[in-house]
Amino acid sequence: MVGPQLPKRLMSYAMNLRNATMLKASLLGRTGQLWKLIVAVGALLIGSFAPLYPALAISWTVGTVIAIAGYVFGIIVIRCASCGNRWLWGATKGDFGYSVLFNQAKCPGCQHDFA
Repeated sequence: MVGPQLPKRLMSYAMNLRNATMLKASLLGRTGQLWKLIVAVGALLIGSFAPLYPALAISWTVGTVIAIAGYVFGIIVIRCASCGNRWLWGATKGDFGYSVLFNQAKCPGCQHDFA
């Protein structure tokens, strides 16, 4: 019975994450890209943990593809509307930390203020 409940729990966590005040005031929240982060992280989590539940009938290969697809989705689509800088990719490479995406309202690349 735990297996079929997993997607419901993840959606519940995602909705709670979506309503968090800190995230609404973040760079991703101000630019309307928070949903992209939720989709990317959701796919990453589902792909990583769903193969552990045999009732979901997701193999490790399919889970890995889902997880990688979610990660690549986030890297490609989370970007600055002003300069096109890919924020998640920049954070992954170490150009700036992930905290920039949550603690400020300016693009780390062009310094455009989204406040």
